[in-house]
Amino acid sequence: MMADQKISIVEAPLVYCVVLNWNGWQDTLACLASLMLQDYPNLVVVVVDNCSQNDSVVKIKQNYPLIKLLETKANLGFSGGNNVGIRLALENDADYVWLLNNDTVAPPDTATKLVTKALREPRAGEVGTVLHHMNSPRTVQAWGGAILFPWAFYRARLVTIPHEFGKNTALMAASVLLRRETLMQVGLLDEGFFMYYEDSDLSFRIYESGWALAVAEDTAVLHKEGASLGALSPVRVRYSIASTLRFMHKHARIPILMQGLFCVAVVFNKIRKREWIALKSVLAGIDDAWRSQYRANSNRVQERT
Repeated sequence: MMADQKISIVEAPLVYCVVLNWNGWQDTLACLASLMLQDYPNLVVVVVDNCSQNDSVVKIKQNYPLIKLLETKANLGFSGGNNVGIRLALENDADYVWLLNNDTVAPPDTATKLVTKALREPRAGEVGTVLHHMNSPRTVQAWGGAILFPWAFYRARLVTIPHEFGKNTALMAASVLLRRETLMQVGLLDEGFFMYYEDSDLSFRIYESGWALAVAEDTAVLHKEGASLGALSPVRVRYSIASTLRFMHKHARIPILMQGLFCVAVVFNKIRKREWIALKSVLAGIDDAWRSQYRANSNRVQERT
């Protein structure tokens, strides 16, 4: 199938687009406006409101009364909230699930280009998108995703030029197309990651299960990035630390060693800089990670006895 060919309704796989909202109805409305203009003929849009504390639900219903809107009873985090939409998609026999951040604007041909790439590469379990900065549309924010460096505590560096994704790489869930068969095999987003690293974990699991990672190189989705929390937010620091440690626990060659070195390094750095508020958030994140890991280990022990 050529890139400029349209996919007819007869041959178009069913795609569910899941948009997660948390107190960000302004961004969500702009995202939905772009989805209403998609030229893909078999697209279903689902909004999951992650227990917003403002009038997000009212605003979304007022502007898009026909769109499926799911409301969670608690803030389930990025993974948990998206999984609500993913499960609905799979229950309704979706062939693909398109995860799309609410702080994005997708050109009308985005869904078509993502599906076209997936059809061309049947071993691609996950297809990423070329993301551009919302405030600088000609500048690439991420060409699909990032490279993660195990020797640097899995610190990520965004890819901004064409790159072949594979080992130690991850596609950004700001806009990513997931194949049904892949999700059925490797599972959904790990809800142990409340925020951050959940998309990296999913890409690692997909690749390790024998699927390929691909990028629809002709896409160009605008992305704000960091719209939910400020870059220096104590909450963001806490979740980042906890998720980094969880990721190491799941993917590092010697998890306990890397986790220990990481904790010492980050705590020492905050003390050296006298960043006491940030240090408190770091310690809270470490505590969150250890508690979560301890519960997981305890559950495994109970299952064996």
